[in-house]
Amino acid sequence: RALGDAVPPAVVINAGCAAPHASADWPRQAITFLLMGGQDYLRGSKSPEAYIADARRRVHAGNATTAILFVNEMRHTPQSDLLGEALPCLVGALLAWQKAGPSGRPPEAELQRVRSILAGSGRWSGQLLYTQRPGVWKRLRFGPGSAGTALLQRQQPPEGCESALHPATASALRRLQRLSVAICGSSA
Repeated sequence: RALGDAVPPAVVINAGCAAPHASADWPRQAITFLLMGGQDYLRGSKSPEAYIADARRRVHAGNATTAILFVNEMRHTPQSDLLGEALPCLVGALLAWQKAGPSGRPPEAELQRVRSILAGSGRWSGQLLYTQRPGVWKRLRFGPGSAGTALLQRQQPPEGCESALHPATASALRRLQRLSVAICGSSA
């Protein structure tokens, strides 16, 4: 709340800033990637569609730099292999969005990489939604049974994400992945 539009780009696990109990107003210029799980107890009895729609409603109507990654298989504490696969791509997309500026176009290539990486693993399914401009969301489904793309009004897969990043950024993301694996005790 104190930072307002100066809030740095963020990956928000479990979409805490979009939860019904969140008290802060969504900054108009926030560059945010919400990671939400279909197996998260915070979803309660809501359908996945209702849970995602509720999060979308909490995004400032003038915001054009927010994405939501909803993974059906994700628990409240995300699986380390999911984070290992997705987190570098999520951070890469945020950095690309930040570079484009608040009036820039969404980082389509980086967002498609997120979808391709998760879909290509064969373990994850869900939806990737992002603002194309204020009030207009694009939905990309991935995984078994997914069916394409949709635009929503308000109410060979790439080998990896690092190829599109500056070498120093890619190196930092690899260190972050190793740290994540060390903390979680898994080899994703």
